Amino acid sequence: MVERQAGRGLVGELVDQPVSHPREGGEEIASSYLDVWGKEKRIDPDVRAALAKAMGPARKAKKLAIEAGNCYRPEVLEHKRLWGFMVQLYGVRSERNWGIGDFTDLKKLAEIAAGLGAGVIGVNPLHATQGSPYSPSSRHALNVLYIDVEAVPGFAKSEKLRRRLRSLREAELVDYEGVRRVKLEALERIFRKTRPKAAPTEFALFEALREKFGGGWMSWPKEYQDPDSPAVRKFSKKYEKRVAFHAWLQQIARRQLDEAQRHMHELGMPLGLYVDLALGADRGGAEVWADQDAFASASCGAPPDEFNPRGQDWGLPPYSPRALRAKGYQPFIDLLRANMPEAARCAWTT
Repeated sequence: MVERQAGRGLVGELVDQPVSHPREGGEEIASSYLDVWGKEKRIDPDVRAALAKAMGPARKAKKLAIEAGNCYRPEVLEHKRLWGFMVQLYGVRSERNWGIGDFTDLKKLAEIAAGLGAGVIGVNPLHATQGSPYSPSSRHALNVLYIDVEAVPGFAKSEKLRRRLRSLREAELVDYEGVRRVKLEALERIFRKTRPKAAPTEFALFEALREKFGGGWMSWPKEYQDPDSPAVRKFSKKYEKRVAFHAWLQQIARRQLDEAQRHMHELGMPLGLYVDLALGADRGGAEVWADQDAFASASCGAPPDEFNPRGQDWGLPPYSPRALRAKGYQPFIDLLRANMPEAARCAWTT
């Protein structure tokens, strides 16, 4: 069954969107779709059967109490139009950064934008990743390469470091591995010297496991593929300091991102920071490892069009609609909250 549902977004109205969900006696998987030319295409029964299997077993939906209303919309948009721009943060260059744009660059960029009257700055997905920001390890964690290391208490610069940074800044393209090495080395020195406290997280535990076993979690020894296994609990205790290090990195990154959002609001930008959200997460990454039951054994993609007559497979596993209904949509709720800087998160949850 298909209904029409209207919604409002953070920076503007959404057009009516079709919302599909199962009804008693209705279809759970669409039997057809419209191609780019508006022609109806029937979906092969074998494909529909494979999709039904990929979603996992049927489960009882959790009852939800949903209040009527609209999504949060900033009051300022009721009275005026705002403008802003989008930036790929990793591509921002400055005389002070370490070869990749960081959260302090974002604050400086906001000062320029606010001076010109901008109301919002959008950025690429800032999720934790070992590669593309659009195929992240986890959308619940941040890419620690965006940390401004010099803003971390306990940092000390050396002449050797200055030479390395000069080389990274002068590189024509972002040297991700070079930036990763120099930033993590510096952050590890600060961590050893200051011995900060940080509560362990599943992502921090995953990062420590990945350092030991490499690759995606599906290639790890079987006993480490389950985040709740005795082997994983034993590993967490044995490598407690390493897990704490990765948790501390996330703590620093989150703090600096939240500071950037607060700074934008202090500058008078009504919306401030808009943070993009990737469609999905890498199948072998931390997000899927931590909640395997929530995802379908399928891949997101796109139907055939003029440029890709065979369609596209993006390799990102989608949430299983059955799992989401059984969990009361909590994984999706947690995802949205994790992707919002502090000031925006407060506004959205009021």
